[in-house]
Amino acid sequence: TKTYMSQQTISKLTLNATDEFLIQPDWRINTEIIESINNNPKLAGTVVDILKQRLLNNDPSINMRALELLEGIMNSCFSVVHLINEASFQQTLLKVLGANKDPDVQNKLRLLMRAWGESLQNNHQFKNFSKTYHYILSKKVSIPAKNPNTPPYTLPIPKNNVYKNSNNGFGLQQQQQPPQYQQRRVVNNVPRAHYQQQPQPQPQRQQKQNIKSIDL
Repeated sequence: TKTYMSQQTISKLTLNATDEFLIQPDWRINTEIIESINNNPKLAGTVVDILKQRLLNNDPSINMRALELLEGIMNSCFSVVHLINEASFQQTLLKVLGANKDPDVQNKLRLLMRAWGESLQNNHQFKNFSKTYHYILSKKVSIPAKNPNTPPYTLPIPKNNVYKNSNNGFGLQQQQQPPQYQQRRVVNNVPRAHYQQQPQPQPQRQQKQNIKSIDL
């Protein structure tokens, strides 16, 4: 039986993981946060909200620990990708890029933006990553050279049937399921829909999100 972490506990862990006195990532805490989000995707929003505040903090140590935790959950928690893709969070990343003068924070953030922007440029579900990346390119923002040993970013595998939950705690409305989850109900080789004689619900349109320009 899984034990689900409370919002209060995950908040405290996220603050501890981005503590100003940490000189390097606390991988034990980061791993605990990742596992907790995958066990209960409703915690993703709490972690992302705190990370947004920590990224805007004036302490570069807090900023760096927040970026490292952000990288970890983006690599391992499918339920946070939708939240990081939101225009409001992308705006936060641009604010950090424009205001933070610490070279380590700048380099880390620029590398993450490129990794996400390049890998997800053809993914229409998470198109804001690419929009933000191309925006900073248009501003002639320099990005450190790629490490040839660093693999490209790949989306984490969804956990806990997140596609099947209409209220899953991370901003997903109930939409069409991916092909591996779709099942057609058939009666005597005839699709079930022919027997119901009911109009099929139209898919809800996602609200268009625009990335506002920020001087960098």
